[in-house]
Amino acid sequence: MSSGSCYLLFSTHRHACVIRGQVMTSDGTPLVGVNISFVNNPLFGYTISRQDGSFDLVTNGGISIILRFERAPFITQEHTLWLPWDRFFVMETIIMRHEENEIPSCDLSNFARPNPIVSPSPLTSFASSCAEKGPIVPEIQALQEEIAISGGKMRLSYLSSRTPGYKSVLRVSLTHPTIPFNLMKVHLMVAVEGRLFRKWFAAAPDLSYYFIWDKTDVYNQKVFGLSEAFVSVGYEYESCPDLILWEKRTAVLQGYEIDASRLGGWSLDKHHALNIQSGILHKGNGENQFVSQQPPVIGSIMGNGRRRSISCPSCNGLADGNKLLAPVALTCGSDGSLYVGDFNYIRRIFPSGNVTNILELRYITHSPAHKYYLTTDPMSGAVFLSDTNSRRVFKIKSTTVVKDLVKNSEVVAGTGDQCLPFDDTRCGDGGKATEATLTNPRGITVDKSGLIYFVDGTMIRRIDQNGVISTLLGSNDLTSARPLSCDSVMDISQVRLEWPTDLAINPMDNSLYVLDNNVVLQISENHQVRIVAGRPMHCQVPGIDHFLLSKVAIHATLESATALAVSHNGVLYIAETDEKKINRIRQVTTSGEISLVAGAPSGCDCKNDANCDCFSGDDGYAKDAKLNTPSSLAVCADGELYVADLGNIRIRFIRKNKPFLNTQNMYELSSPIDQELYLFDTSGKHLYTQSLPTGDYLYNFTYTGDDDITFITDNNGNRVDISRDSTGMPLWLVGPDGQVYWLTMGTNSALRSVTTQGHELAMMTYHGNSGLLATKSNENGWTTFYE
Repeated sequence: MSSGSCYLLFSTHRHACVIRGQVMTSDGTPLVGVNISFVNNPLFGYTISRQDGSFDLVTNGGISIILRFERAPFITQEHTLWLPWDRFFVMETIIMRHEENEIPSCDLSNFARPNPIVSPSPLTSFASSCAEKGPIVPEIQALQEEIAISGGKMRLSYLSSRTPGYKSVLRVSLTHPTIPFNLMKVHLMVAVEGRLFRKWFAAAPDLSYYFIWDKTDVYNQKVFGLSEAFVSVGYEYESCPDLILWEKRTAVLQGYEIDASRLGGWSLDKHHALNIQSGILHKGNGENQFVSQQPPVIGSIMGNGRRRSISCPSCNGLADGNKLLAPVALTCGSDGSLYVGDFNYIRRIFPSGNVTNILELRYITHSPAHKYYLTTDPMSGAVFLSDTNSRRVFKIKSTTVVKDLVKNSEVVAGTGDQCLPFDDTRCGDGGKATEATLTNPRGITVDKSGLIYFVDGTMIRRIDQNGVISTLLGSNDLTSARPLSCDSVMDISQVRLEWPTDLAINPMDNSLYVLDNNVVLQISENHQVRIVAGRPMHCQVPGIDHFLLSKVAIHATLESATALAVSHNGVLYIAETDEKKINRIRQVTTSGEISLVAGAPSGCDCKNDANCDCFSGDDGYAKDAKLNTPSSLAVCADGELYVADLGNIRIRFIRKNKPFLNTQNMYELSSPIDQELYLFDTSGKHLYTQSLPTGDYLYNFTYTGDDDITFITDNNGNRVDISRDSTGMPLWLVGPDGQVYWLTMGTNSALRSVTTQGHELAMMTYHGNSGLLATKSNENGWTTFYE
C-alpha cells in the first residue's frame, strides 16, 4: 500500500484509511497478542498486535470509529478516531496497564499551551540551471551538473535533490526564549506516511529538533511526490504529571522525484515526467513545477444564477446547472455527498453528481429571511438541522430512501417555546433535550464521539449520546459579554460571548471553533479557550498600525464574518461578507497564518447597485473570482471546500490545482518561460512537446514495453536512440549524427562514465549508495570534488 493509492473497500464510493499504531506496557515493552476490534461495527473485522506491538487496520475513511484494545490481564481500553480519506492515520502509542491510570484533575487555567513552529525544507522548485552561476543551487542546497551530447542540442542532466541521499528535513521549534513556569517535559511526535517518531526533552528555552525523513513509508516503500507530516508537540507540567497538553501542526514534505529517463540518476534535459497524484512536473533539466502548490481553482457544482420555483418540480436529476432558490446551509457527508439547505428543501448531491430532495420544510414558506444551519454526525452519518425560527433542532430520519419529504425529520432538541432569562429549570439543562426550551438556536456541529453542540442565544449547548442537554459555555442570565483575553488562554468558565453564530469541529484534534462577532475562538477538549483568528476591539496589536494586512491570524481584523469550516488537516476557513464590496473566504493554517482563498474585492456595491456584476471566475484561480454573499461553508474529507454563494444562487467548489486532462485523455502542462507545452499519458509518461505559440510538435517520445525511453525525435527528423540490456540498464546513446556515447554503470546503478570515439567525456564517483556526486572529471582531465 503506497502513498496516494486509493483503497476501495466494503462498498462503492468509499475511500479507505489505514490505521497504524503500536501497543506497549507502561515500562515500554512492546505488547504482542492484543485484540483490536471496532466497537459498534463488528463487520469491519479485527486484528492482533504483532511481536513488536505494531498493528494496522484498513477501514472506511471520513467516518468516526471506536477501537477496543483487549488482552488479559490488562485493562481494556477504547479510543475514538475521526479518520481521513485515502491516507494513513497514525495513532499515539497505546499504553496498556494493570490498574486504572488516574490522570489527576488539575487546574489548567494557568498552563500555557505549546506554540511550535514547523519549518520544512523548501520544495525543490528551482528555476533552471545557469552556467554562469556554477553547479550549486543554493536555495535548495543542491548540486546541478550536465554533460552535452549530440551536437549540443541535448544534455544529460544531474540534480542531487533527485537522489536517495537528499533527505527531507523538518525543523520543529519546540519552545521559545522564555518557557512557562513549572514546565517539566516537552514531547514531540511526527507522523508521516504511517511512520511514527516519538521523543521527549527536559524543558529548556529555545529547544528545537531536526526531523529527517528518508522518503519511505511504514512498509519501507519509496514515497513519490508530496506527503503531509503531522507534528504534535506536548507540554507536561510538574504539578500535573501524566497530563500532556498537545498542539498539532502540519507540514508538506517532499518524497522521491520520478526519474523519467532512467539513465543511472541522470536524465535527458528535454525528457520530462508528471506525478499526477501530487501534481508535479519533473523536467529533465532538474526543474520542478508544483501545480498542486499553485493557488486553488474555483467552479460551480450546482446552480446557474436563476431561481427555481418554490414548489421545485424539476429538483431531482443532475446537480450541474440545476436551479436553486436560496442556498443558506451546507454540510458534507462522509461518503463525499454534499447536503444543501436550499430555502424550503434540503437537497443531497451525491458524489456521482446527481441531486435529490430529502426533506421539505413546509413551515418556512412565509419567511424569506429564514436562516438555519446543517451538520453531519461523523459517527452515524446522520444530518442535523438547527432552526432559529421554530427554536428546534431536527434530525433528518433518512438520507437515502424518502417516502414523505415533509415527515422525514424528528425533533432532537426544543419544545418550540422560548427560554426566558433566569428560567427556573435552567432551560431544561440536565433533562431530555426534546423537553428543553431554547432561546435562539443557530450554528450546529457534531464531534468525533457523536456529541452535538449548538449555539443557543449567547450560550453553547451540548446534547450527549443519551439525548441529555447541558450548557457548555455561557449562562441564561443577562450578564453582559466579558472582554476576551487578548493573547493568553482562558478557562471556559471565564468566557461570556457577545453574539455567537457559527460552530465547527476540527477533525484533527476534536476542538470546537466558535465564531463570535468577528472573532474565532477555539475550545480544546480540556476546555481551554483561546482566540485563533480576529482581534477583539479592545485589544491593541503589538507594533502594527495597519493590521488589516497582517499575516498573523490573531492580529488580523475579520470583517462581517458569517461562517466557519475546518478541514481534516486542521485548516480553518472563514467566510466574510458585508453583502456589498467584501465577499471573500480566508484560511488560517495550523501555524496561525491567514491568507485569502477566494473572493476578489468588488469595485461596486453588490447589494444596492443593479449593474454590479458579482459573479465571475469559474475555472480560474479562486482568489481572482467574485463571490456574492457567501452564507455557509463545508469541507469534505478530500479537502474540497464548498461555498453557498447565496447572492449568485450557486454552490461553488474550491479545490487544489491539478494537471489539466484534455479531451484526448492527455495531461497538458505548459512552460511559459520555454514557450513549450508538454503532453503526458494518464500514467504520467511524456509523449510530446509542442511549441506554445505555434502548436508545432517539437519532440516526440517513444518507449519500450517496460516504459523505458527508447528514442526521441525532434521536428527536423533528428533522433536520439537509447539502447538497454534485458534488465533495462542503459548501454549507449546514438546521437542524430550517428555518434555513439557509451554509458557505464557503477555497482550502485549510478552512471559512472560517458565515452565517445575512444575518449571519456565524463567520469563520476558517488558517496556510497546515496547517489550524491562525490567527484566529476571532464574530458580535459579536470576533476571537481564535492563534499
